[in-house]
Amino acid sequence: MSPKSRGRKLQVKVNSDNEKAVIMVSGDVDLYTSPEMRKAITKLCKKKVPLVVVNLKDVDYMDSSGVA
Repeated sequence: MSPKSRGRKLQVKVNSDNEKAVIMVSGDVDLYTSPEMRKAITKLCKKKVPLVVVNLKDVDYMDSSGVA
């Protein structure tokens, strides 16, 4: 975690098969941690998984870079 990050370290876990993927995100998503989440989503897009669900239930904080 970057020293500038607000709080809890970002964790990204992916469960997938050929039909769908679920990305479980927890911690803080901000300018310093959002590239990790973006990397997981991009990887699934390149695999052309037809359904991707991003579960943000355990995200404590997200700034605009997490939305972008």
